[in-house]
Amino acid sequence: MEVKPFRKELTAFVALACLTTLLMTAKSVEPHVLNFLSDRRKDLYSALLSLEATLLGFIVAVLTIALSFAASPRLAIVRASRFWPSVFRAYTRAMRWSACAAIVALTSLCFDRDKDPHLWLTSCMTTGLLFSTLAVARMLWVTERVVEILTARTPNQQ
Repeated sequence: MEVKPFRKELTAFVALACLTTLLMTAKSVEPHVLNFLSDRRKDLYSALLSLEATLLGFIVAVLTIALSFAASPRLAIVRASRFWPSVFRAYTRAMRWSACAAIVALTSLCFDRDKDPHLWLTSCMTTGLLFSTLAVARMLWVTERVVEILTARTPNQQ
């Protein structure tokens, strides 16, 4: 795992979560956020936890399958492409952010309550969901490029 890019992502996560917390706790916004979350926290955090955990399982399974076929002659054309280095980085990044979002959702589910709200947890959940969504979107884009390479017809194919 490359440490420097992850540190940059983590720094961006913390900065955006702090900014989101400042926005959510503004006097004109906080009542609306609390009203929206009232009696919905448990369902919302449970749904997000299920979604992120399912995505994490899917990504781990696909990454395992991809690693087992990495040396396959059929993937030689992909290994020779400019997308090869991006494939595993995109999958590990999506895996990392889905895991982080799942942990934040579990933490929010345990500690953010209507009677004792913690909007900083809601901010972290929102930011984690954003980072996870962007990482999964990047992973899907890279996967689409790989599929295009594997299914492209060369002039010799009919």
